Amino acid sequence: MNRAAHRMALSALVAWLGACAPEAPTAVPSPTVSRPSATEAARATPVPSSTPEATRTPADASWQQLRRELPPGVPIIEPTWMPPVFSAVSSQMSAVTSSNPADTTYVVSYTAGRDRVLFGLRSASVASPSPSPGVIMSGVGTLVRRSRAALSFSSDLFSAPPGTTSLRVVSWAEGAYGLRIESETISGDDLLHIAWSLDQTDAPGPGPVARVKPGACADAAAPETTIRHLITLIGSHEPDSIADCFAFQGGSPGAWADLPAATFESIRLVPGAGGRRQLQTTWTFASNPGGAWNQRQTMFFMVSWEDGRWRIFDANSAPFPTPP
Repeated sequence: MNRAAHRMALSALVAWLGACAPEAPTAVPSPTVSRPSATEAARATPVPSSTPEATRTPADASWQQLRRELPPGVPIIEPTWMPPVFSAVSSQMSAVTSSNPADTTYVVSYTAGRDRVLFGLRSASVASPSPSPGVIMSGVGTLVRRSRAALSFSSDLFSAPPGTTSLRVVSWAEGAYGLRIESETISGDDLLHIAWSLDQTDAPGPGPVARVKPGACADAAAPETTIRHLITLIGSHEPDSIADCFAFQGGSPGAWADLPAATFESIRLVPGAGGRRQLQTTWTFASNPGGAWNQRQTMFFMVSWEDGRWRIFDANSAPFPTPP
């Protein structure tokens, strides 16, 4: 895909998703997640992620210090994946303020030569830094730790050569707190990978819970098998089985269960983003569902590892491009 086409595709995706973290379209549901109060029990040290992409064991010294010193309810966004350049790098605590839970801030950094990534938390009521005057920003809406988020970057990066130094930021809010991951040298795609791989121990929502029918759809060996199972289950009126196809991201799987039955046609791997695999899949409904659906339907599924199986994190009518 040339740069102009890539830019048009990303712009179209941003418009479809929404500038800052989208509502899922009604035709593409995913399992429901309720949101509890901000109060939490004493914070536990997280268990290392079991995803194939996980490359860091939680409990780095800086994050351990935060778990000891910060009040319950303050999000701890320790990464479980970092780009290889940081493989031998430990984090550094740049700043921490915790005298009042509502005013808590922290900044944790990873530095390797010219490359640096910052993880920050502040009160959501404090405005985020504005871009430099004259800088036109682009963004991609997504979900991070089951919260609405956005990856923001200068539109100039679409035409800039790889490795161009320019600020990229993934930002979102959890309750009273605003969170950011930023870098001037790491690509937007790698920032998404970091954000999507954050420790989920204290993320909003119930987190992984007992599934009614575990294994009814999600496969432990191959992401393609999970997608094939989903197509088989469309129109089955078995929402609990279909819910097993999806990661805990919010929404409802009911629309899939109540659609007309579907016949699988094809599936192929296409370039993914943020460490997630993307599968272009086509099937045919027994009758035209109407609405946003076509009788012969093609969708792009973003798939990754959750709770020991390959599950769907996103489903789009257009491919999710790789952000610069």
